[in-house]
Amino acid sequence: MNAKLTNQTKNIRRTGVAVPISALQTKESLGCGEFLDLIPFADFCLHSGLSLVQILPVNDTGTESSPYSALSAFALHPIYIRISKIKEFSLLSSNLSKAILNEIEEKKREFTKEKRFNYKKLRLFKLSLLKQIWEEISADFMSSESTKKWIENNSWVKSYASFMVLKEKNREASFKTWDEYKDLTKAEIAELWDVVLPKEDLYFYVWLQKNASEQLQEASKYCKAKDILLKGDIPILMNEDSVDIWAYPEFFQEDLRAGSPPDGENPFGQNWGFPIYNWEELKKQDYSWWKERLIEAAKYYQMYRIDHVLGFFRIWAVPKGESKAILGWTIPNASMSTEELLKCGISKETIRWLSKPHVATREIEEVNNGDYLGTHGILATCMDRIGSEELWLFKEFIKTDADIWALDIPH
Repeated sequence: MNAKLTNQTKNIRRTGVAVPISALQTKESLGCGEFLDLIPFADFCLHSGLSLVQILPVNDTGTESSPYSALSAFALHPIYIRISKIKEFSLLSSNLSKAILNEIEEKKREFTKEKRFNYKKLRLFKLSLLKQIWEEISADFMSSESTKKWIENNSWVKSYASFMVLKEKNREASFKTWDEYKDLTKAEIAELWDVVLPKEDLYFYVWLQKNASEQLQEASKYCKAKDILLKGDIPILMNEDSVDIWAYPEFFQEDLRAGSPPDGENPFGQNWGFPIYNWEELKKQDYSWWKERLIEAAKYYQMYRIDHVLGFFRIWAVPKGESKAILGWTIPNASMSTEELLKCGISKETIRWLSKPHVATREIEEVNNGDYLGTHGILATCMDRIGSEELWLFKEFIKTDADIWALDIPH
């Protein structure tokens, strides 16, 4: 929740609704709900006795359709921009503005016929229209004093814009597969903005973010004026292919993934696939990245939910490469070293038996059509036999189930 509680949020029982922005589609929106659709929705809430609107995350997710898989902790999703309400729209030539408006109306009819909105198709279409507008107004925007001031007040946009330009050049592939600019220092990332990348390409993403921010702030102010509280949703974790992990790798432990331990409904646990935080490194920098993230959220929301707030205190960590979470552990934890166990009278053999999986030949033979010799052949590719026993231990290079899949064993 916003730290500065006002009389608007104190000691009042409220009834509200949780809804994704994309679901607030109106006659004005293109393909899905947009930030400005919060305005008529606030009026609906007012007449319905609702006084709180909780929205799903609205950060840019790139090619990922899930709002919980952000590629930036700060940037808003351009899919929620209302193109016809962009401030510079009035500066377009009459021919271009008419052509764009006609194209919007045509696509509205097309998208309205569909039962579900096609995220990929809609995103690419809106970005193509936005680029058409950008080509005509870019010079004025780039030289504007208000633009320079906005960048100064939103310094995160420099690394975000650089990341997005490189993403586009690499056909939106994960930055971990890029041939260059994959592992950079802070100075090298700053140089991308200052020298290396084309200014017009960079400022396109600044322009998108400035417009998205202004439209969401306009909707938020309207809600507040109607005594409708806007509640945001902040996922604690970041997509491994995000600008934040690219620009601040020291804040994350990429060898571990977050999840939840096994329970009744999930006997193997849940592996969410997001890297966990390096809290020691964040602490060294006075948690500045998190502070900036919450300050950014406070621009739009009167309160917010932190998704998996428990993760600030402990997290279920799973080795990278595991598809499931059963081999995870809690961080922080109270663990015992081998030396401590030995002092307690537990032998090395017992420790090995308890800590390393011992696989019996018959367990694999049962799922291999009773083929004893064939089973031995399969096991020998990834395991070592214990003497002459029908027991096997994984070879040293087998660390996760991804290593087993990589062997392409018949199954």
